[in-house]
Amino acid sequence: MVSKKSLPWIPIWKSKERLLLALLAMIIGFAVFYNCLSFDFVNWDDPKNIQDNVNLRSFDAKNIKGIFTSTVIGNYNPLTILSFAIEKHLFGLNPKVFHLNNILLHCLIIFLVYCMFSLMGLKPVAALFGAALFAIHPMRSESVAWITERKDVLFGVFYFAALVNYLKYILSKKKRRFLIYAFLLFIPALFSKIQAVSLPLSMLAIDYLYKRKFDQKLWLEKLPFFIGSLVVGILGFILLKDHGSLSPSGTRFHFLDRLFIGGYSYVIYLVKAVVPFQMSPLYPYPPEIPLKIYALGGLALSFFPICWFLWKKNMSTILFGLLFFTVNVMFMLQIVGAGQGFLADRFTYVGYFGLFFIVAYYFDKIPLEGAKKIIKYIAMSGVIAVYAFLCFRQNQIWKNSDTLWTHVIKYYPNTKTPWRNRANYFRDQKKMPEALRDYSEAIRLAPSDDGILTSRGKLYFNTQEFDKALTDYTKAIELVPGKGEYWINRGAVYAVTRRPNEALNDLSKGLSLDPEFATGYLNRSIVYQQVGEFEKSLSDIISYLRINPYNAELWYQRGKLELRLANPEAALTSINKALSISANNSDYYLERSKAFYETNQRQAAQNDLRKARSLGNKSEPNLEQLFSQ
Repeated sequence: MVSKKSLPWIPIWKSKERLLLALLAMIIGFAVFYNCLSFDFVNWDDPKNIQDNVNLRSFDAKNIKGIFTSTVIGNYNPLTILSFAIEKHLFGLNPKVFHLNNILLHCLIIFLVYCMFSLMGLKPVAALFGAALFAIHPMRSESVAWITERKDVLFGVFYFAALVNYLKYILSKKKRRFLIYAFLLFIPALFSKIQAVSLPLSMLAIDYLYKRKFDQKLWLEKLPFFIGSLVVGILGFILLKDHGSLSPSGTRFHFLDRLFIGGYSYVIYLVKAVVPFQMSPLYPYPPEIPLKIYALGGLALSFFPICWFLWKKNMSTILFGLLFFTVNVMFMLQIVGAGQGFLADRFTYVGYFGLFFIVAYYFDKIPLEGAKKIIKYIAMSGVIAVYAFLCFRQNQIWKNSDTLWTHVIKYYPNTKTPWRNRANYFRDQKKMPEALRDYSEAIRLAPSDDGILTSRGKLYFNTQEFDKALTDYTKAIELVPGKGEYWINRGAVYAVTRRPNEALNDLSKGLSLDPEFATGYLNRSIVYQQVGEFEKSLSDIISYLRINPYNAELWYQRGKLELRLANPEAALTSINKALSISANNSDYYLERSKAFYETNQRQAAQNDLRKARSLGNKSEPNLEQLFSQ
C-alpha cells in the first residue's frame, strides 16, 4: 500500500545507485532503438508533416506563425512541427537526425519514468525493471521508430515531467511551486499532442493512490488543468471534423457497434501488454464486425465490477495502474470513428505506465533471499531480453515504405491502403513493374477508388504510356469531377501529347476548382509558352511563386520571360531571387549577365558571364564578343 508517510521525496541525483540504474534503463532503451538510425522516412504522414509541409520550407517568422496557425491532416501539434522545422533548418532532410531525436526524447522519458517509480516508493532495482519495461516493450516501436510520431515522445517528455512535479507537490512540503511547474509543463504537452488532455485524470488516479481526500480543494487545484484539457479537446475535435478525419471507414458502423469496437480495442491493448502479438502499423476496419469484437468488446464492461472489487478489497496499487491505463487510452478507442483503423500501438505509449507500475510494484514485494532472489532477477532479465528482442525486430518494419507496407500486407492482404502506399514507394524508386503490380492489386480491391486510379495514372505518365494515363485520369474525373488535381493531371497528358487546346481547357478547369494547386500554374505556363502566349505564361509563374516562393528554378524562368518581354529590371530582381536560393547555378549567372547587359551594366554583365563559364556553362559563345563591344 502506498502512503505519503512511507514515500519521502528524495531527489534521484542524491542516490548514486538510483542515478546509475536510471542511466542503465536509458542505455537499454537507446540500444534497442539504435537500429532506427539507419531508417528512412516512410510515405505514411511523414511527407505531409515534414518533406511536403509548406511551413518547413524555410525557418523564418512567417513560417513559424504558419506552424502555430495551421493543422497537419487535421491535427494541431505545433510544437511537434516546430521541432521538425528546426531539424530541417539545421540538418536538412536527414532522416538519421530525425530518428536520433526521437530516440533521445524516448530516453529522456525513460529517465522521468524511473524518477516516478522511485518517487512512488519502488526500490532501485524494481524501478529499473519498470522503467526498462516502459523503454523496450514492443508496443513502443511505433511511437519511437516512426518519425511522424515525434508527437508521442515530445508530449511524453512534458507529460511525465508534469507528473513528476505533481508527485513532488504531493510529497514535498514546498507544495505550490511544484503544482505551478506541472501546469507550465502541461501547456507544451498540449501543443505537442492532443492526447495530453488526459493529464488531470492521471493526476486524479495518483490522488487515489495516495489516499488524498477528494474535497473542494483537490478539485480547485486541478481546475486550470481541466480547463486546458477542455479547450484543447474541443478544438481538436472541431479541427478533425473540419478536415474530415472523423468520417472515415469506422463511421459506417452505428454508435452501438462503435462502442463494442472501443471495448474490443481496450481489451486487446491489455492483452498486448503481456503478449504483444500481431503488431501492425495499420489495423483496418473489417467489412463487417466479427463475433470476436462483440465478445471481447462486451468483456470490457467487466472493467466496472473489477474496479469496484479492487476498491472494496483496498487493492489500491492494481486499481491505480488500471485507472491510469484507462484514462490514457479511453480517448483513443476510436468510438467516434476517427482514423483508418480501430487500433494503434502508439495509443498505449503513456497508458502502459500504469500497468508496468503494477508489475514493478509486485516484483518489488516478492520477499526472496539467496538462490530464489537470484532466480527472481534472472526472470526479470529474461522478460526484458525477450521484449527487447521483439521490439528490436519490430523496429525493422519502419526501415522504409517497402518494409512497412509489406508487413501490413502480411496481415491484411485484402486492404487497399498498403498496396497503394507500397506502389507509391516503388514508383518513387523507379521500380515501375513492382509499382504497377501493386496499383493493379489495389484497384482490384477498390475499383472505384479515384485516388488509386490517379496514382496509377501518374505511373503511366512517368513511363510515357500516355494513353493509359489518360484513361485512368479520365475515370478519376468521372468518379470525382470536383477535384482540381485530376483535371490538372489530365491536362499535363494533353500537354505532352501536343494537344494544347485540350490541355489549357483541363488546366484552367482544374485551377478554377483548386486555385492553390501550384503545379497547375506551372503546367499551364509551359503550355502558354508552347503556343507563344508569353505574358500569360509569366502570369502563371507569378501565381505559382505566390504559393511556392522558394523554387529557384521558377524565379529563373520568370526572369527569362521578363527579359524576353523587354523588362530587364524586373528580370534582374527575379534572377537575383533565384541566386539567393541556389547560388551556384551557371544558367542563372548566364541569364543575369544578359539582364545586366540590357540595363547597360556592362562590367556586371562580364563578371556574371565569367562566373557562368567558371561553373562550366559553355552555351551562347557569342556573348563574350557582344559584351566586349
